[in-house]
Amino acid sequence: MKAYKGKGKANNHIQPESKAIGRILIADDDADAVLTYKTALENAGYGVIAVDNGEDCAKAYMEEFQKLRISKAGDPINRSTHRNQPFEAVILDYRMP
Repeated sequence: MKAYKGKGKANNHIQPESKAIGRILIADDDADAVLTYKTALENAGYGVIAVDNGEDCAKAYMEEFQKLRISKAGDPINRSTHRNQPFEAVILDYRMP
């Protein structure tokens, strides 16, 4: 999976001890759009992972989903949907190749 390589510096590693209120995955090939989303979302308290194409977006989602499944393997099943998903939202560029 390639990390986003736009004009802005995207920190795609969210620290586990982060105080983020949720996590957002962004897939966009426009560096300015990613920087805008990332800045606004981080200022609002979210952790952000950004990639520059749809294939890497799917890979990032599945990797984070697998990490979530492994970390919750010993826990009782949590019935709330948002607690069993790796991201609060996924933002996709509709014009991305």
